[in-house]
Amino acid sequence: MNKMEKDKNTKLTWVSPQDPGDEDNKLVPYDFKYHAEIMYETQESFNFDRAVGNTLEEIIKEIKGVLIYRKDRNPKIRTVLYDPNNENIDITRKILTLIEPHTKGVNNGKEQTTANDG
Repeated sequence: MNKMEKDKNTKLTWVSPQDPGDEDNKLVPYDFKYHAEIMYETQESFNFDRAVGNTLEEIIKEIKGVLIYRKDRNPKIRTVLYDPNNENIDITRKILTLIEPHTKGVNNGKEQTTANDG
């Protein structure tokens, strides 16, 4: 059973993806250095696109591409991570400050910058 195990009562119990005993415990299923999640509206709810890259320039270019592609769906950058499968550093605010001047009119600036206040 992948990432699941049976307890004494034969109920299934979730094993954390960060469990050190799990050889393939990755937060994302690839080894790019940067990972971004961009939320956009759908007809009934919302969905996410991702952007990936191995350099800061690549991730910024990918994010801008998604923002432009989804511009009619009110896209918002929700999370940007550096090295998500190892260090897992949240760099969302840094990316927002780098991208925001170049995306005026593409997404809702004020709401975008408060996407990850916690």
